[in-house]
Amino acid sequence: MSLQLSELSDADSDDQEYLWTLNFGPQHPATHTTLRLILKLDGETIVGAVPDIGYLHSGFEKLGEDLDFNQYVTIVDRMNYISPVANELSWIQTVEKLVGVLKQVGLEQLSPDLDKVDLWAQRLSGGEQQRLAIARVLLAEPSVIFLDEATASLDEAGQEMLYRLLRDLPWHPTIISVGHRATLHQFHDRVFELTAAARAATQSPT
Repeated sequence: MSLQLSELSDADSDDQEYLWTLNFGPQHPATHTTLRLILKLDGETIVGAVPDIGYLHSGFEKLGEDLDFNQYVTIVDRMNYISPVANELSWIQTVEKLVGVLKQVGLEQLSPDLDKVDLWAQRLSGGEQQRLAIARVLLAEPSVIFLDEATASLDEAGQEMLYRLLRDLPWHPTIISVGHRATLHQFHDRVFELTAAARAATQSPT
């Protein structure tokens, strides 16, 4: 006999106070059937049951703190024993995408440290932080990219590499840049120069 959760709740009415609700399970995630049963008991007789499939214990994020990417594959298995391959594929594709994006922006040396917690703002140079910001853009895939002095800490070769990367993105985003380098002009279809006179004209009187 199978009941819905609402029906089990209704069973607690005054005329059925003798019924007990019992949570049976879930089994430990090391088993291959992660199932919890919400049971309604009349003494020792089960009169209703609602299966809760896929119920798992928590703590997987904590386990991952001491594992590398390859070791964590066995953990994502335990998150979903009904279709573990889906978790494995998603996890591996995510790691591969992160590593690929870091390589695109010239930060492939950081790939082994993706799973590490660190004071990255202190560890990374200004140029590396700007490269990392472009990596986030590649992951987010926005339709409009606004860059305010986004390559100011890089040399012109690094700037050119990143801008050519953005110009060649397959989803063809609109790129709006603010910068002082004349070498930025070649990566844009239209250029607006804000002169001293124009700045003075736009300032509000004091």
